[in-house]
Amino acid sequence: MIVHRYLYQATFAIMSFLYGYNVLNGSSENKDGNGTHPQNRLFAIASGKGGVGKTVITASLGVGLAKLKKRVIVVDADLAGANLHAAVGIERPHQTSYQFLRKDILHLNEALQDHPRFPNLKILSGAIGPLGLANLNYFQKLKFIRHIKKLEADFILIDLGAGSGNNVIDFFLAADHGIVVTNPNSLSILDSYNFLKLALLRKISREIKGYNNGLDLLKQIASSETHRTQMTMHKLVREIRMRDIHLGEKIVSVVSEFSPLLLVNMAMDSKDENVVLTLRAAAQELLSINVAYLGSVRKDATVDKALHEMIPFIDYDSKSLAARDLANIVITQFIQSQSFEAYRDEKVRQSRLIRIKDIKTNTFICSVECYLYWQGCSHKKGGHPCGLMSSIPRRIEKTG
Repeated sequence: MIVHRYLYQATFAIMSFLYGYNVLNGSSENKDGNGTHPQNRLFAIASGKGGVGKTVITASLGVGLAKLKKRVIVVDADLAGANLHAAVGIERPHQTSYQFLRKDILHLNEALQDHPRFPNLKILSGAIGPLGLANLNYFQKLKFIRHIKKLEADFILIDLGAGSGNNVIDFFLAADHGIVVTNPNSLSILDSYNFLKLALLRKISREIKGYNNGLDLLKQIASSETHRTQMTMHKLVREIRMRDIHLGEKIVSVVSEFSPLLLVNMAMDSKDENVVLTLRAAAQELLSINVAYLGSVRKDATVDKALHEMIPFIDYDSKSLAARDLANIVITQFIQSQSFEAYRDEKVRQSRLIRIKDIKTNTFICSVECYLYWQGCSHKKGGHPCGLMSSIPRRIEKTG
């Protein structure tokens, strides 16, 4: 598939990215007793590019949770083009985060607006019009995230801007859970992969900046990649361990903590699951991370009709395909289970035992580069040992 080639051509573009590592010190651990509310479940919702329906999904997620009697706050953190208020049905917000950042109001909860139809839903609108904040300085960003974590709610959903800018990634990493919304096509999957890669590298750069020459060593090794030699996270860690075992172990720990979630929007049919599998397999093999799959929302003309009426599609027609799909995700992934914590525990186990730690040379790892028949394989377990290959008495060498 063409997406396989594109994903493998996506290199560790780490040099200029890491030089701008002046990022937040905020952690996703809201348990330090500094006024945050550990019961909050803070979700940052991102996309590798615009046009995938991220804001529409965020709005309907918020309404769906509020309908189930959960206290929900949706936050518009799209600094260049705030429009979440319109997606939830508010034509003109009374207050926005701009008033808080400009110090017109002292507390962020003063900028919250109650939804006119759903009493459990509050909206924190972003700056709109010519006063939009395309960029926050470091201290504004730190203050904004700190105060978001102090808001009282069962779920806080942050709608991020599109793309992979530093502001977007910093908000993504500061949340308890990061969700990437993508579409089932090659370019969108590639953009999503690149977003995950940059987010992981930024997380690593933040966590190792206290090590002597840690960033310099990381950049030096990463820059040795050529078009002939793919610098995977596994190889990167191995090279760093040879020079600094403690730095290598630190990176292993950071990678094991990175557990993003994936939601596919505008799916056409069940075959789109294969595109999801491609992204997950590439993330396992190249980045050594497990991308947990939340589910898919089918393409549905009802969504455009609802958007035109400024009504979240989950409320516009609860029997529509898209509404039923998203309601299933809300109930099974957000309400009925503790799956997010389970994903993180499983991620730690898998990354430590499979991808980062040394693997026996006679163990075959399932990947998109399988020289048997990846595209039609019914045993696909990207990033995991392949039971099918392990059952073959001797390795089949490439021919031709």
